Amino acid sequence: MAIPLYAIREILEGSAARFAAQHATPSEIATLHQIADVFSQHLDDPAKLTELNRDIHSAIYEAAHNRYLLKNLNELQDTLALLQRTTFEVEGRGSLAVKEHADIISAIENRDPDQAERLARHHIRSAQLARMSLMFSYTR
Repeated sequence: MAIPLYAIREILEGSAARFAAQHATPSEIATLHQIADVFSQHLDDPAKLTELNRDIHSAIYEAAHNRYLLKNLNELQDTLALLQRTTFEVEGRGSLAVKEHADIISAIENRDPDQAERLARHHIRSAQLARMSLMFSYTR
């Protein structure tokens, strides 16, 4: 289930970042920075990171100003919430996400839709690798 889910997520999240780079208001960009700052302060709390990660992604969806994309991404987020573990349990994932989020937000702020999409797609592929790591890790 995870691989097809992440495949469509990569496409939709990339589109959301692209549209956000084209349409985000200054206050939406400020909100992205604020959430990202709080995110970076909770690297030792996977549950809090999961909540804040959803907030960052939701803020990007809103900044895209496309209600159809928003509807699909919210449904996708609901499906992701059903997965039992968070990718922020993977060592280093939180720190990597801080950098990835900052780069995406910078591309949005710089009004660079190509870069925003590329970085968002990379971010989702990185999350997928973390998900695979969780799925195939075994505790002894």
